[in-house]
Amino acid sequence: MDEDLICHQCLNEAYLIRLIRRTGVTAECLFCLKKRKAIPFEDVINMVDDVLQKYCHPGAIYDQYDDNGRRSETEQTGDPLVFHVAELLGLNEDDPVVERVLCDLNEGSHYDIMQGGEARYSDEENYEWRVIRPRDAEARWLNFQNEMKHGNRFFSQHAKGFLDWLFEGVSSFKSPDGSMSVVRELVDDQIFRARRCDSASEYDSIISKPAVELGPPPKEAAGAGRMNPKGLAAFYGAFDRKTCVAELRPPVGGRVVSGEFKLTRPVRVLDFIALDEAYEARPLSAFEANYEEQMGRRIFLKTLHAKITVPVLPNQEHEYLATQVMAEFLATQFDPLLDGVLFESAQVQKGTNLTLFNHAVVASLEPRTAFTNLDDLLSSPPSQTPAIEYVPDTLVRHKVCRVEFMTEDLRRDDDGQPESDEHYDDWDDY
Repeated sequence: MDEDLICHQCLNEAYLIRLIRRTGVTAECLFCLKKRKAIPFEDVINMVDDVLQKYCHPGAIYDQYDDNGRRSETEQTGDPLVFHVAELLGLNEDDPVVERVLCDLNEGSHYDIMQGGEARYSDEENYEWRVIRPRDAEARWLNFQNEMKHGNRFFSQHAKGFLDWLFEGVSSFKSPDGSMSVVRELVDDQIFRARRCDSASEYDSIISKPAVELGPPPKEAAGAGRMNPKGLAAFYGAFDRKTCVAELRPPVGGRVVSGEFKLTRPVRVLDFIALDEAYEARPLSAFEANYEEQMGRRIFLKTLHAKITVPVLPNQEHEYLATQVMAEFLATQFDPLLDGVLFESAQVQKGTNLTLFNHAVVASLEPRTAFTNLDDLLSSPPSQTPAIEYVPDTLVRHKVCRVEFMTEDLRRDDDGQPESDEHYDDWDDY
């Protein structure tokens, strides 16, 4: 008997359609009876079965109680198997293809029972998708951090490979409504930068040379920061004075001076705040061999913003090494090349911080270049013209009258051992 075949027109799943067009043979389709590129229908059943076995499981069963507290019935989370098969194939539940796939899956379950095993599927049960945990991405991130802090960070092809993998295609990510890309261009935004001035001499120095004193420091005086290594200046600012003052964490009674800056040219930035909720334009298919890895990467990217903005205590600047290398990667390796990043303020709710990379704030006669080796990153030449400049007569002096704190309290046991605030079970199994 001839083998049953299915053509690409009778499915509505992008990966399967591409697969059939690429590998199929021209033959009559079992469902539409047209001669088109087709593959054995059994192959589709096996692929659906494989995906369901990997990513779908019976829903949890729980009791329902009436008003008197008596158990009245049990319910199961999830949806019938037909729902998931239809979703996988991109078809309606009453489509003949879905009905045939479901029939064959159930026949396979009957065979399992006849062989003394358990049925894989049942019409009496609901099923739900397994939550994918980004364990692989988390492990790669931890390895990257450790290598930057304790390994050969300046010649690490492993680190470059990880960052290439992590940020691949991110420039195509958009907001849920599709209106905004995570890569943005800033043109005429108001930007502010602040500096502490607890002594009269510091204040006099700032007001006498505000562009110099509030702008990026010279390379000789540039200390290590979240997005720059020591000796490589960057510009750290915010879009309002309150945020840039709060980011300095001045004490009560302390004094801060802030000034306004403007962009001299458009700058391209990666918005980590938008990345939290962004979606990649290209849908992933559960039929792809690396589906779990790629889905895990996407989930991990939604947590990256929180990871790179974790507060670092004084004298712990080595904790910045991973984000410093990441910043230089974004400035020299990312497509398109970036001038800076946006991220959420840890001090002010809904405040946004801006970091402009070294090439965007330091003048040079050499053109900007993209490199292929991670060890070249720290020597990347900047652009010809600084992208930001001070706006005259915009200085404001702030006196800190009160500081608000928000704490997370950890209970101490009687034996003097504090409860740990480290959590390694963020991505536990069901």
